[in-house]
Amino acid sequence: MAECQATTGNPGAAARWRWLLAVVLFVIVLGVCLRSTIPVAGSGSSSGSALLRQGSSRPFIPGAPAPIRATDAPRLPELANDPEAWQEAIARAYAALGRWRDGWVDQAPVLDAAAAACRDVAEAMLAKDRARKGQGRPSIPSKGILGPVVEISAPPGLAKAAGIDPTGDAGSAGDGNPEAVERAKVQSDTSDQSGVKQPNPLQAMERRRDGIDLTKAGLWADSTFDPGYPAHRGGMRISNRSDGDYAVSLQADDFSTIRLDGGMVVPGRYYRVRGDAVITGAKPAHVTIRPLVNLPVYFEKPTTLPQTNG
Repeated sequence: MAECQATTGNPGAAARWRWLLAVVLFVIVLGVCLRSTIPVAGSGSSSGSALLRQGSSRPFIPGAPAPIRATDAPRLPELANDPEAWQEAIARAYAALGRWRDGWVDQAPVLDAAAAACRDVAEAMLAKDRARKGQGRPSIPSKGILGPVVEISAPPGLAKAAGIDPTGDAGSAGDGNPEAVERAKVQSDTSDQSGVKQPNPLQAMERRRDGIDLTKAGLWADSTFDPGYPAHRGGMRISNRSDGDYAVSLQADDFSTIRLDGGMVVPGRYYRVRGDAVITGAKPAHVTIRPLVNLPVYFEKPTTLPQTNG
């Protein structure tokens, strides 16, 4: 009877051992599967190495496209999350590189990461800008106004772009401007160096809340655009109501948002005023107003902002 009980008890013990063995095997198999599907940094797996290479290939700028390669055709980078921010970056690059190319500074500018990504675009736009040769005549004070005879000189980069010979020979205009040949003759005529008389500022300019009216030709003037001033929130307006031509130049600490008639500008360049010129931006800017006849080099209009791709 005892032998029967022992014999009938052995099958139960064997079943328990088989169940425990199955559990152990399942845990081992599960661990192997998890190890093969999860890459571990530094483990030498191809997935882990790719992730590391991707992270170290270039600095990451939140929301920024990849920098333009030198082999790419100049174009606007693919805009990511903030097109307005990228237009501001292009404006910074355009202003800084233009100032350097014109010859106002000797060393190439150091651009921030976003502006550097737009460098090729800015360079392409600068290459299309057309500098115009002006008369460059001196200006003398009118009777009763103290001050020396003054002239405006162009830096070497701008002079070369306008076709001005640094030796003083006006030579050929060479920029396709139909007025340039006549201006070259005036500039090279040494008998015509009496200069242009400045008018009385009290009679040549009228200030408005949102800007300035130029009522007589020949005035030299300076002003300030201040977006914090309520009347300038919609822009500062320079209106030429005189019988002469004028141009304006802008200086600012930050050209991200500074616009002239909606276009980007390079500091130090003079842009012709045709009727009205409107200055806008989020930061203040110094405004220089000069008669066109006194300028050796000028530009007809500011540069239009590029449109986004796609």
